[in-house]
Amino acid sequence: MKLHEKIKKLRQEKGLSLRELHRLMLNDFEESAVTYRTLQRIESGDTDGRGISLHQICTALKISLAELRKDTEEENSPVDLI
Repeated sequence: MKLHEKIKKLRQEKGLSLRELHRLMLNDFEESAVTYRTLQRIESGDTDGRGISLHQICTALKISLAELRKDTEEENSPVDLI
């Protein structure tokens, strides 16, 4: 499974729309939150999430980065430092 597929799967399992996930990110990170469009592009696989973007997604989903990356093709690849 690719990382963007895992993000979508986890979001759906938590019963969140993409808009609701972004709202959670805005609550946590305010103006430093990634944009809704960037979140759309990450989830669709159009762009790879940078370290800070993945951190924000994990925070909003209440999971660790290790949990997000588990069982994905990117599980053992290096990640940007936050």
